[in-house]
Amino acid sequence: MTFRYYKKIIWKELILGSLFFILGIYFAVTEPDNIFRYGFIVVGLLHLISGIYQLKMPYLKFDNGSLIRGGLISKSVSLSEVEKIRKFAGDYTLFTSDKKLKINSELVNKSQREELNKYLRSLDVTFEEASLKEYKYS
Repeated sequence: MTFRYYKKIIWKELILGSLFFILGIYFAVTEPDNIFRYGFIVVGLLHLISGIYQLKMPYLKFDNGSLIRGGLISKSVSLSEVEKIRKFAGDYTLFTSDKKLKINSELVNKSQREELNKYLRSLDVTFEEASLKEYKYS
C-alpha cells in the first residue's frame, strides 16, 4: 500500500524551482560578475529535483510488515516493533523501543488521508490522540 505526496506540495516545489532557476539564468546573462547567480541556479535545481522525486516516489509505503517513509533520507520501521502511535496536530509518531518515526499527514494526498488514519488505527498497538490542552511538552 502506498500513499502519494499531496499535489499542491509537488506543484509548489516545481514552480519555485523553475522561478529560482530562471532567475539564476537571467542574472547569469545580465550580470556575469554577480556571484549570487550560482546560488539561484543551485536552489532552483534542488527544488526541481525535489519536485520530480515527489512526483515519482510515494511518501509512505507499507511493504512486507514495514513502513518506509520516503524523502531525501528515507526512514523505515518494522510494524511489528511499533509499541505506540501518537497523533498530534495531524502528525503521527510511531514509537518503537529504540526509535521513532514521524509522519506528516499534510504531505499525504488529501484523498488518501482518511485511509492512512484507518490503517494506522487498525494496527494492534496503543493509539493516543493528544489535543493541544493535553499535550505535555518534553
